[in-house]
Amino acid sequence: MKAFKRDNTHILILEVGESVVESVIRYCSDNEIKAASVSGIGAVSNVTIGYFDCLSKMYKKRTLDGSFELVNLSGNIATKDDEIIFHPHVTLGAPGFNLIGGHLFEGTISVTGEIFIFPVKGKLIRERDRETSLYLIKGFE
Repeated sequence: MKAFKRDNTHILILEVGESVVESVIRYCSDNEIKAASVSGIGAVSNVTIGYFDCLSKMYKKRTLDGSFELVNLSGNIATKDDEIIFHPHVTLGAPGFNLIGGHLFEGTISVTGEIFIFPVKGKLIRERDRETSLYLIKGFE
């Protein structure tokens, strides 16, 4: 991973074989970023995406074979018990010019990953929501 910072913008250039989720979490942890907006583009493989099923209150996951254009990565950085939490969603370009998307659980860079992190001063806090059992943003310090 290569990283650049100018003013309040952090730019990560992820290389082939690096995990999108692990790389962003590690960078934010190392740089004490506890509240941020994240966006990016690139190409990924070994992808697991999902969506939250409100009836079962569980994520439905799908692992995708092949390499996909990372048309859009968007998400945020928050904390849970002072641990960095990255909540990413993706839109992926698939063969045949089809799009697929959802919550990104895992994705490995297959060409490049160009990730922009826009920190906000303070700390976003996630806490368990009783109704959904999800860790939702509940506060800002």
